Amino acid sequence: MLKYERDCAQNYLDIAGTIILALDSEQKVTLINRKGCELLGYPKKDVLGKSWFDTFLPEKNRQAAKESYIELISRDVEPSGNFESQVLTKNREERTIKWYSTLLRDKEGRVTGTLSSGEDITERKKAEKEMKIRNAAMDSALNPMVICNLECCLTYVNPAFLKTWGYSTEKEVFGKQITSFWHFGEKTDVVKALFSDGKWTGELTACGKDNSKFPVHLSASFVKDEVGNPICVMGSFLDISRHKEAEKMMIEARIRAEDANRAKSNFLASMSHELRTPLNSIIGFADVLKEKTFGPLNDRQAKYLSNISISGKHLLKLIDDILDLSIVEAGKMELNPEEFSVPEILMEIEAVLTPLALKKNIKIVWETESELKGIRADRIKFKQILHNIINNAIKFSPENGLIKIDIKISGDKVSISVTDSGPGISMADQRKLFEPFSQLGKFESREQPGTGLGLALVKKYVEMHGGTVRVESRVGEGSKFTFTIPLAIE
Repeated sequence: MLKYERDCAQNYLDIAGTIILALDSEQKVTLINRKGCELLGYPKKDVLGKSWFDTFLPEKNRQAAKESYIELISRDVEPSGNFESQVLTKNREERTIKWYSTLLRDKEGRVTGTLSSGEDITERKKAEKEMKIRNAAMDSALNPMVICNLECCLTYVNPAFLKTWGYSTEKEVFGKQITSFWHFGEKTDVVKALFSDGKWTGELTACGKDNSKFPVHLSASFVKDEVGNPICVMGSFLDISRHKEAEKMMIEARIRAEDANRAKSNFLASMSHELRTPLNSIIGFADVLKEKTFGPLNDRQAKYLSNISISGKHLLKLIDDILDLSIVEAGKMELNPEEFSVPEILMEIEAVLTPLALKKNIKIVWETESELKGIRADRIKFKQILHNIINNAIKFSPENGLIKIDIKISGDKVSISVTDSGPGISMADQRKLFEPFSQLGKFESREQPGTGLGLALVKKYVEMHGGTVRVESRVGEGSKFTFTIPLAIE
C-alpha cells in the first residue's frame, strides 16, 4: 500500500505543469519531477543526489544562491512571495525560473530542506525585454505614434504625439477616439478603408488641443496575433506643415515665373507689327536706292547701302526668330498639318543652302529611302527645322568639309539625321545646346554669326509635332543631329 501511494504521488508530480524540486539541508536534490528533468536535459538518476547550486546554477550565481539558502534554512521562517533565478541546462543554456518555496520539516519540526515549485519564464522575460525596447524606441521616436484598440480608442501615445497635438499628459488623450484628433470630414473614409483593407495611408488635417489645424501624413494598419486576427491598430503620423508651406511657396513662385514669362512672350508677340514695319521700310528703301532708281551711286554709297540691307535682313531674321519663339512659349503657335512631298522640300532646301556650302567647298550627300514620298505635317515648320539644322552644319563645318543627310522611315515615323565634319561639341555644351540664345564659346571669341535661336526653335517645332531631337558628338569628331516626327500629324 505504501509503494502504491508513493507511485501515485510520483505520477502526480510528473504530470504537474510546473517544476517540482526538493532539496535537503545540504542543498542536494532529493526529489525532482519529469518537468524539471526535461528542463535541465538530464535523466532523473543524474540529478538526484547532486548539489543543486554547484551543478545546475551558472557559476556567477552560485555563491550568492548558497548563502541565501543557508540563511533561509537557519532562520526557520517560511519564505514569503516568489523569487527568480537562473538554472544551467545540459546544453549550457541559461533559463530563468520563477520559484515558490516552502520549508520541509521532520516529525520533531526541525527544518530538513525546501520544496519548490518553479515556472520557466525565460521566453516571457525575453518578450518583456523586447517589449521594453520597442516601447523605448516608440517613446523616443521623432514622429507621433499611437496604438488603439479595435474600437479605435487610444491606449498608447508617444511623447512626440503629445507635443505635436499640444497635450501635457497621456491621461488627457487615453480612451478617446483617434478620429477626434483630425478633421471630422475625413473620419469615416479612413476608418472604413482601415477595416476594409487592414491599412490606410494618406494625408489628413489634424486638430490640436487648441483647435489649431495642421496637415499630417498618417500610416495606419492592424496589428495581428499568431493566427492572423487583428488585436489593435497602430498608426504613425508625420507633421507635413513645413513641406506643405514649401510646396505652396514653390507653386506660387512657379506661377509668378510663368506669369512673368507669359507677359514677356505676349508682349513680344504683340510687338510683331511695331518691330517689323519700320525695319521692312529700312530694308525696302535701302534696296530701292541700291537699284539706282533715284540716280547713280558712287562705290562708297553702294557699299554702305549694301551693308544697311544685309544688316537689316539679319536683324529682321533675329526679330522673326525671337517672335516665333515667344509665340510658341506663349502657347499661341499652332500647327497647320497638310500633305506635302518630302522630295520637293528637300529640293527647295538644297537650292537655298547649296550656294552657302559651295563658298566653303563643302560637299553635301543626301541619302533618302525611295519609299518616302510624302508626309502629313506643318510644311513651313518642317522646312524650317531641316533648314536650321543643315545651315548650322554648314556654318560650323571647315573648308572642304562633308555633310551627310540620312532620311529613313521607322514604323510610323520619319527620322532625319544631319552629320557634319565640324569641331564637335563637348558634353557640357550639349546640355545647353537647345536653350534660347545659347551659343558655343565665349561671346568675344565667336567666329560664327548667329543668335542662338535656331536650335531652340528646332526643338520647339519638333516637340509640337510630337517628336524628339537629339545630338551625338565628340570634340574633334563632328556632330550628328537627329530629329524624329510621326509620318502623319493630326
